[in-house]
Amino acid sequence: MNKFIFHFLFIFLFAFIFTFLFTLININFSQLALAQVQNQTPDSGVVKKNPCKGDIIKFCKNTEKRRGEIIKCLKKHESELSEECRDRETKFFEKRERIKEAKESLRKNCTADVKKFCKGVKAGRGEIKKCLNIHENELSEMCRDTINEIQKK
Repeated sequence: MNKFIFHFLFIFLFAFIFTFLFTLININFSQLALAQVQNQTPDSGVVKKNPCKGDIIKFCKNTEKRRGEIIKCLKKHESELSEECRDRETKFFEKRERIKEAKESLRKNCTADVKKFCKGVKAGRGEIKKCLNIHENELSEMCRDTINEIQKK
């Protein structure tokens, strides 16, 4: 009987130590993973791929993970964002505005050329742009000038 109690205590002690060590290791891995996701310190040695990651976790953790929703959330908290994130978002919105203006300019100045040379070309994946490039020498001056102006930017 004493042998049985000894084995029982040995197994219980082993399980307790194993659980304790596993918990300790798991906590360390969790903390490490959290630190890598948050990228909060610039001198942490972790390369920051997205300077807004920490701000997204801080302000937008309950936001749907669609890009548009996260951008709206960051915009809502703009004054509270880190400087790096604010800079990135400013550049993003400026680029988005330039693209919007370019599309509008192309729509205004190249619609006739698209109808003439790219009839049947499915829009998307740069197919219209490819078509206009193929017919570059045949485009109206207004459309050609618009394309050249956009390419300069």
